[in-house]
Amino acid sequence: MIDERRPDLVATVAQVQLAYLRKQDRDGDLGARLMAASSPRFAEQAAGDLLLRERQAGGFAAAKARGVYKGRRTALTPEQAVALVARTGAGERTGALAAEYGISRETVSTYLRAVRSCLGDELASSATPSG
Repeated sequence: MIDERRPDLVATVAQVQLAYLRKQDRDGDLGARLMAASSPRFAEQAAGDLLLRERQAGGFAAAKARGVYKGRRTALTPEQAVALVARTGAGERTGALAAEYGISRETVSTYLRAVRSCLGDELASSATPSG
């Protein structure tokens, strides 16, 4: 039974069920299997979601191939990112830097994690985020 008052829960359950059913789907006709399992409403919704996602993925791939869609813009320019890492390494607090650059502390931490993963542990000790 679908609870219309909790769309977030319904979406989560539907995603988990779809993931399971995709793994089990050997013949490639998931919609027909769902209809046969006496879940017509869920089957319609799942089939619609699958079609939408497939079309969306195809559209993104075509746009990327044409060079039109390049993904989400970065929060900082490369120069700003270098300055951010340097200032964090110098001991400035991530909260103050986040406010100055107009980004969240989590975004600051994301930039620092990216630097650590690229440059390794040497820089990690000097660019540790602080509250």
